[in-house]
Amino acid sequence: MIVGILALQGAFIEHKNILDNLKIPHNNNILIKRKEDVELCDGIIIPGGESTAMSIIEQDVFLEIRNHVNKGKAIWGTCAGLILLANEIEGKIEGQKNIGGLDIKIKRNYFGSQINSFIKNIPLPKEFKKKELFQAIFIRGPAILKINKNVKILTQLESGEIVAVQQNNILGTSFHPELSNNSAWHEYFISLISK
Repeated sequence: MIVGILALQGAFIEHKNILDNLKIPHNNNILIKRKEDVELCDGIIIPGGESTAMSIIEQDVFLEIRNHVNKGKAIWGTCAGLILLANEIEGKIEGQKNIGGLDIKIKRNYFGSQINSFIKNIPLPKEFKKKELFQAIFIRGPAILKINKNVKILTQLESGEIVAVQQNNILGTSFHPELSNNSAWHEYFISLISK
């Protein structure tokens, strides 16, 4: 099994470190920098970072990731990655492109600017089969404003904002699991690839 982390910009090395530490047999974690890297992957993670910058950097890679999504392969977007997977983006900057595939409407920077970053302990979804709190780190995080009927809500804040969803093999989180010491979200994503 090969998991690729988009490594054009953002917190990609943090994702790779967590995956490497899981020590899953027969698993290889690679950094995606070229479209040829995408073709090798069974699952892809699009990290947090700057969604506008990522969308401009390498269009060939984006087109290949869109093909990956269209084939029904597993993909996970965290923060900026979630924005790129959303079919509809509120506050989209002119010229910003998205990959799409996740049938949601999302709002960029919903929780404010960098100085409004925060940490919230949230329960893990019942699908994880773990009864523990997860330390969710929000940095200029988006929020999901609307979901279509084929999208399942995994996590909401007490104030009602939807911050994690799943649509078949597409996983999306508004927060940064890669910055936590807890690998629960990465383990769940691996389980989606293995199905």
